Amino acid sequence: MLIEFKDIWKEVVTYDQDFRTHSNYVAFIADLSKNIKLITNRNCRNKIQQINKNLDKKIRLIILTQNALKEEHEIILQTPEYAVAASSWVAVKSYYLIFDLLLIVKYLLKCDNNAFNTTHSEIQNFIKKSIQAKDFFFNIEEANKIWNIKQCLDWNAPSGENLKIVNIDCQKRYTQILKKLAKYKVEEFKRHNNIKRLSSRWQEKVYKLDINICEFFYLYRIKANYRDMEFLTKDIAEKEFAIFYSNYFNLTSNFYNAFRIFINDLSRIRIGKELL
Repeated sequence: MLIEFKDIWKEVVTYDQDFRTHSNYVAFIADLSKNIKLITNRNCRNKIQQINKNLDKKIRLIILTQNALKEEHEIILQTPEYAVAASSWVAVKSYYLIFDLLLIVKYLLKCDNNAFNTTHSEIQNFIKKSIQAKDFFFNIEEANKIWNIKQCLDWNAPSGENLKIVNIDCQKRYTQILKKLAKYKVEEFKRHNNIKRLSSRWQEKVYKLDINICEFFYLYRIKANYRDMEFLTKDIAEKEFAIFYSNYFNLTSNFYNAFRIFINDLSRIRIGKELL
């Protein structure tokens, strides 16, 4: 059952349906993840004797990326028009911040020296496998749920439900987001396999895939890199771009803080000091 939201998240009022839909989705996940934390049932008492040379590089990159996002957000709060350009890149910056954090989580959690060679698709599977194995999981039920792609694609919602900004049915909004992510994952599957349509053979494969809401960062980065954020190219008011960026920043910060605390808890045990 979804948690009850105490606060109404910031939402745009533009009449452009694509922008409004995505801004609503970002705002929803930002609110859902407001107090998100990571927990582990894994035994993490062993020390790491020789620190991987890539660890310091990743730490520096994480700090630089987080500072860049924070500074950008502060500029937008004072100068909303800056959000028009910044919104096109926030999905990319946010994803790489989360990706680098996950590499360190994998390294510390499993004492795996090959963790920093993990690919982008592999790290998405690492999230889901870790949740299933209870190596780490979230304090928010919706972040732990893993859904079959076909199941998500078959969900139905009343017309216009994605555009609502008041009297939101949280369960419907949650399933709408998963359905949108499932569609993006199918698009990425087709791009990766260089196919334009799903024949019966390809459908059989794609419908076996699963998805978790934490893949939002990856799939929105893919959309920004390969298909552009089409809904950001419309004639949208500057203040609405500013709200979109602010919600995306808050969403990213929620997960950043959860991973940062988790990494520091692990690093105190594994290497005797905090990293972030």
